[in-house]
Amino acid sequence: EIAQQEIQIISNRSEAEMGKQARFNGDVSFSQCGRHIAADEAILDQGEERLDANGNLVFQDQMITITADSLVAEMRNNSASLWGAQYWLHGQQIHGDAEKLEITPDNNLHLTKTNFTTCPPGDTSCLLEAETIKIDSTEEWGELWDAKLRIGDVPVFYIPYMTIPVSDKCKSGFLFPLLSTSTTNGVEVATPYYWNISPEYDLTLTPHY
Repeated sequence: EIAQQEIQIISNRSEAEMGKQARFNGDVSFSQCGRHIAADEAILDQGEERLDANGNLVFQDQMITITADSLVAEMRNNSASLWGAQYWLHGQQIHGDAEKLEITPDNNLHLTKTNFTTCPPGDTSCLLEAETIKIDSTEEWGELWDAKLRIGDVPVFYIPYMTIPVSDKCKSGFLFPLLSTSTTNGVEVATPYYWNISPEYDLTLTPHY
């Protein structure tokens, strides 16, 4: 069954026993079903249909690019778990870190002990930290639980639950907060709410503090 999934693995060195484990070392490149994994080392368990990889790890598919400390991919159900992850969503200025990032069989994302920002890389002036973030790849919408909005190193407010768009798809809900600071007004927070009234009409309300 695993051979029918068109797996391609390239590495500098390999040791394999048919039907059991295969170990790959040095510039490992793993490709399957539009997903690509690069690592220093990988072990393919053919019986369990599982791939373990670590070392300079990069995961990439059509939706996301992830660097991580380690990865376990379950090829039977097309899922993966990555630890010590940094992620970037393609086509959006959305990126962040996650202690654990799971890619579900239906290609959704579950992130644990994570953060989320639209600021340029290296700029932490505006950051959402959350215990859990779930991103629906079909609806292109994110759900956050136990979130804190930080400006710099200062937590501004706590949000037990919120939803945010991760694309330009039209759906009612709060958009990403707009933040600024100045010597005149201090910290300013604007939280736009987008109301998709109908295909022809919409409305955006922006409470400002």
